[in-house]
Parts: sequence; structure tokens; C-alpha cells
Amino acid sequence: ADPVLSLPVASFQPHPCYNPLSDDYDFCVLDVPDRGTLNIAPIPLASAPDELAPDSVVTVVGYGSTPASNTIRRRADALLGEITPLTLAADQREGRGGICFGDSGGPFLITQNGVEVVAGVISFGAPTSLCNVVGVAGRVTFTGVRDEFLDRVLAGKEPKLRSLLVR
Repeated sequence: ADPVLSLPVASFQPHPCYNPLSDDYDFCVLDVPDRGTLNIAPIPLASAPDELAPDSVVTVVGYGSTPASNTIRRRADALLGEITPLTLAADQREGRGGICFGDSGGPFLITQNGVEVVAGVISFGAPTSLCNVVGVAGRVTFTGVRDEFLDRVLAGKEPKLRSLLVR
């Protein structure tokens, strides 16, 4: 059976440098209260350096749009194309598949020291049900993401960074 569970969100903390025009810093930490009934262990975050390079294989997971139904969690291997300090892009051309529209927030998974870890958080995919262009994830090992945001927020502290956007 497919997992079906709705969880209340007590609070959320978006990355202070998130840019909706470019999707840079597309990270948000959700606080979901656990009253001891979830029986869920978080997947660890990747450690730097993550050793990722073009043609590295990552596993993507999500519920995004597909030619079938989007109520089924899917897990697929994806081949990395372009990599920047802040982003990981999956090359989904030539029938490779991977990230689909609606997968945002899902993980890019890799193995480090024999343990499956989150290397990226899916930001966006092409707005089609074909999943055949590119899919992009924010890279968790980037200092402005991991050290100055994720680690601090997960420890109950304020992020060090402030917005990069002119308001």
C-alpha cells in the first residue's frame, strides 16, 4: 500500500536568501510535531565535499506529475548534468526521466560511507508531464545552505544569513 499521511506543520522557516525569480536558495525547514507515533527517522544530510560531478548518479524521490497518476511515490535514478556550488541539475533528455513537475521538496539521494543521505532538495522540473528536459535541486553541502541555514535552523537557532533581495 502507498503511504498516506497528512501531518500538521507547527512552523516553517524559508531560507532568507530565497529568490522566487531564479529559485536560488529554494530551501524551507518545516517543523512537524512528533508525539511519538510517527516512527520516522530523518534521512541524514550529505557531508561536504559531496564528490558529485557531471555524470554522477543520484536517486530522486517524489510524487510529481507523470503520464500516470501523481498519487504514487516514485523513486528513480537520475544522471547529473550541470553542477554549481548551489545547484544540482539532472539531465533528463533521451528518455532518462527523473524529476517531474510537482516533485519539489523531495530528495536527491546519494550514498556516503555506506549510508543513504540527502545531497539535494528538488526545486523544480519542467512544467510538463514528460519529465524529459532538466530537473534542478538545491545542493545541501553549499556553505550558505548547510552551515549557515540548515544546521542552524535544525538546532533551533536563527540562520546567519539575511535576504539578498532588495525589497
